[in-house]
Amino acid sequence: MMENLIVAVIVGASALYAGRKYLPARLFGKADEGCASGCGACKSGCDTPSEAAPAQGPSRRVIPIRSH
Repeated sequence: MMENLIVAVIVGASALYAGRKYLPARLFGKADEGCASGCGACKSGCDTPSEAAPAQGPSRRVIPIRSH
């Protein structure tokens, strides 16, 4: 009986965590967390200005395949 209660608490806490992390914020009434939310709205970071990376063409890596 006690094991079932412990499992139910763990599963419930996991579901709540996943819901708060991945469902829309308005369902849980939380405010925008900025860069920490992981929404991708911050392209250059929160507090530090980023320097533009030099433009490069598509990267290409050749992996040789050897037959024995």
